[in-house]
Amino acid sequence: MLGAPFTTCPNTTDRATAQDWLEPAWGAVGIESVVVKGLAQPNLPGKRAWIKGRSRTTSEAVIGVITGSLKAPLCLCWSSTTRPVTCIWSPTPPR
Repeated sequence: MLGAPFTTCPNTTDRATAQDWLEPAWGAVGIESVVVKGLAQPNLPGKRAWIKGRSRTTSEAVIGVITGSLKAPLCLCWSSTTRPVTCIWSPTPPR
């Protein structure tokens, strides 16, 4: 039996359980992906016979405005399909 920092990974033959493990909340406890393989399929060193499914949380945005220089921007504004226009000021917005 291996000790810290190694741990035994959970396993299941239930598809719904594996899909639940791909929810982003599981990332907080260290599950970032699942490996899918045939039940009787052995590990084949040097071969990519198993499938790894990763959990991802992503977002796309369009940068609309940058004020100041690219190396030291004063303001960055963007928008996405899920958020209205958002601006970040460095260090603080002008008055």
